[in-house]
Formats: sequence, structure tokens, C-alpha cells
Amino acid sequence: MHGLRVGQRALFLGGSLALPCPPTASCLAPTQWPTDGAIFDPAVGTWRTFTYPGAETSASAPVPVGDRAVFASGTAWLAVSAATGEVAALPAWTGAEPLPPLTSDGRRVYAVRQSDEVSATVNSDGAPDVATATAGRVRVLDLSSGAWSELPADPLGPSFDRSLIWCDSGLVVLAKKLVASPGGADGPALVRAAVFADGAWRRLPDLDCIGGWSWRWTGRRLVSPLLGGADGGETNGYGRTIAFHAWLDPVTGQSGPLPDAPASEAITQWVDGPADKNFMVVQGWLYDDDAGTWTRLTRPGGGQWIDSAGVLLDRQLIVAGGYDQADDYRSEAGLTAAAWQLKF
Repeated sequence: MHGLRVGQRALFLGGSLALPCPPTASCLAPTQWPTDGAIFDPAVGTWRTFTYPGAETSASAPVPVGDRAVFASGTAWLAVSAATGEVAALPAWTGAEPLPPLTSDGRRVYAVRQSDEVSATVNSDGAPDVATATAGRVRVLDLSSGAWSELPADPLGPSFDRSLIWCDSGLVVLAKKLVASPGGADGPALVRAAVFADGAWRRLPDLDCIGGWSWRWTGRRLVSPLLGGADGGETNGYGRTIAFHAWLDPVTGQSGPLPDAPASEAITQWVDGPADKNFMVVQGWLYDDDAGTWTRLTRPGGGQWIDSAGVLLDRQLIVAGGYDQADDYRSEAGLTAAAWQLKF
């Protein structure tokens, strides 16, 4: 499930209606998707629900544009009003993948293909032929005109694990180089970045980070607060553990790991959420980027909740959805519509 702050309201949508995959297990991809969402207004303490067209996959992570949230659901592109719950259709990006990364500057929505593996010829071993991959360009939807346009090609080339985020410096694209054996014989798949501003791209130095699957803008720097790291294993080891988390200054290009990140074995997976200024919630921890501190959040009583979504609203966390693992993942009875309001 995705959670998003839109104005002074918390909006939730997406996720899956299937059983979650237990830790260390190998599971089939979910095939059951919700087609409804909910909006919580903490000023009056009430919920408003809405429905949207069914999809072949889960909805993409939404982005705020004024008082609306924009997202993709299958081939449909939609905007939902946080004030009324009204859902409106937007012009679709023809040929887009099901779950493109999105970001917004408040007037336009930016979308891009997450991986260029889909454009490459597949070799006999099932791996993408890097030489045949074409780099996905950033597409731009102008909500006032309803027209799609395309930015010039970024300097990163064919990539995977691509993400987008708008910040004061412009549009930042972060991705990993598409190679024959990412993370293996070709070495660690480090995060690379480029900024688009004033009609041109500027390449930034590579980050010493192999995570970076989601980023938050704090007003002064980008932060990816994912916990843990990897050393490449025994066969193609890196000789050190490289963190999943990082910060990046898009002006200077400086970057580094986050301070005092909890050990990976201490991770709890019960709630995630986007940033609210310097605060962000990830894997059950509250991270304060100004102070560089991590605080473990206590789960609400009544269940062992996992995979919940959270929205930060002015020193409080609104949590909704998720799954109660008390039945050991054996049935859909663990799916919950419960919600909590946690103050910090």
C-alpha cells in the first residue's frame, strides 16, 4: 500500500489483496489488486473512500499535485482529489510500463521507465543483451494542457532501478548502470545520478550506495533511508559492505551514508512512509535528518502488523492497512483495514 500527504490530509491506495511473502521465502507474484483507496482528514477525524478503475497490477506510488494525487493504474492515468475523493481520468502515456516512477514539481508530472531491461534483446541465458537496450527518456505530463512531452536523453544511458525526484535544484534521476551481470562479475551496482535544470542535464558523481530505491527531499538534500547493505557474497564479493542508504546534495554532488543507521538485523518491516521535511519513516523507524537520529516506532497493540503504509502529518504518523502475521501467513484473514494515529 502507498501512503501520501496531500495538503493536510493522508491518502492511501494501492497494495495487494494477496498473502504477503514470509521472510526468506520464495513466492509467486501477487495477482489480486485493490481498486479503492481512502483519505483521512485529521482536522475532523473522518475518512472518505474512493474507487478507481481496476488494473492488471497494483497502482503506482502517487505524487501530490496541488490538492490532488496523481497515479497510474494499469494503462489508466488518474487524479484523485484529497478534498472530495473525486477521481478524474488523465491522458495516458502510451506504451508506459505498469508501475513507472513518478514525481511532480507541483504543476507537471514526470514519469520514466524503471528499467531498460524490457527494451533489450534477451540472451540465451535469459539475461538482457545490454548492447540492444535503449535508455528510457523522462516523459512529462502538463496537467493544465493535458499534453505529454519528452525530455532530452539523460547522460546515464541504459539503466535499471531508476527513480525520479523533484527538488529545488530541478529534476533528479537516479539509476544503476545496466550491465551483463549487475552486482556480480561487473562489480557492485552503484547508484548514479543526474540533474535536469535550465533545459540541460548535469551528471553527478556516482554514490557509494547500492540501494537507493526510493528518495526523499528534505529541503536541503536527498535522502534514501533504507536500512542494511550487502557485500556481494562469496563468489563476487566487494571486500566490504556497501550501504543501501545514502544522502545526496544535488548542488555540489557530494554524498555519503546516513549517520548511525540501525543494524540490518534490527530492521522491523511494519510501516513505511514518505518524508515530511526532515522526518521520514522507513521499515518501522523514524529518521530525523536534521539530528541524524533514528527512533524505533512501537507497533500498535492487537497484532504483529507488517507492510503497513504511513503518512507523516505535523509530528504525527497516520498508519493504515497491512497484514497481521499472527496467523503465520496462512490465510487472507490477516489483511487489515485498521488504522492508527501515532504522535512523536
